[in-house]
Amino acid sequence: MSLETQVMTMLMMFVCGSALGIVMDVYRITARELRLSRMLTPLLDAAFWIAATWAVFRMLIGSNEGELRFYVFLALLIGLWFYYKTASTWVQSLVVKIMDAGKWLVNRLIRVFHLLVIRPIIGLYRLLVIFLGFLAALSIFFYKIVIQCLRLVGKLLLWLLKPFAAPVVRRIRKLLQEQRFWSAWITWIRQRIRRK
Repeated sequence: MSLETQVMTMLMMFVCGSALGIVMDVYRITARELRLSRMLTPLLDAAFWIAATWAVFRMLIGSNEGELRFYVFLALLIGLWFYYKTASTWVQSLVVKIMDAGKWLVNRLIRVFHLLVIRPIIGLYRLLVIFLGFLAALSIFFYKIVIQCLRLVGKLLLWLLKPFAAPVVRRIRKLLQEQRFWSAWITWIRQRIRRK
């Protein structure tokens, strides 16, 4: 392996170590801000380190065909140390500000959704309930009026038909009192039962 390849590999691993530090800070702050459960944290940590190892190895394959040497690890550690000494606090504050801006944006979007969608639906529901209540009260009112009118019409019809209905009512009473009617009625019922 030439000296130029070794220097290029060392620079790439230095950059990779710094990038690894940035990603670690972003992951750590995001996990803290999202308040992930303690059971989920080890799984996410393992996934992070697997992804970081894969990314570093891909960079190593691109620079020197995957040869692992002492200076590769040294360059990774120097890049990580350099990042933590120079830019870590700035990146952490930037990530916190981005997370706060994201929270603010999500809260505003939820509020806008509530104002533009939820409140109108609730308002329409309340309006519908009031309208249906009004229709129910109106129908009950008209029902009572119709019943009163029918009662009046019924009394009027009874008064008008009383002269014609009296002989019919007397005849029906006479038939009911006669024994012959009852025996004919019972015979007719027995014949119906036998036919079935």
